[in-house]
Amino acid sequence: DGKNVSLSEFQGKVVLVDFWSTTCNPCLEEMPHLVEIYEKYKAKGFVIVAVAGDGPETRSNVSTVVHQKKMNFPVLMDEETTVIARYNPKKDMPFWVLIDRAGNIVKKKNGYDPGDEEKLAADIEGLLK
Repeated sequence: DGKNVSLSEFQGKVVLVDFWSTTCNPCLEEMPHLVEIYEKYKAKGFVIVAVAGDGPETRSNVSTVVHQKKMNFPVLMDEETTVIARYNPKKDMPFWVLIDRAGNIVKKKNGYDPGDEEKLAADIEGLLK
């Protein structure tokens, strides 16, 4: 919707910043698991901020994929790549950063393998206690 978002808006929450793209098959494979994790923990203070790394040629696909994958958390377009440059300078995808309630980065993960979501859920659950 064109609004700027700041991590400070999520102060006191456990935040997963997920870098993905509509052209990244592992990203698309991982996304339903992230949606499920979000649904499970959002009432306890967990939020996902998905940062789409799509360029001009695929940017128009983001909205369609968001609806198809039922991504009901903030999805951001990093058109100037300032967020990607800060948290994901190698531009790996999928790539996520897990941030605790105090705003500290506690874990980073590059890539996706089936089963990764179970480890992530356990990490999130631990941070929410």
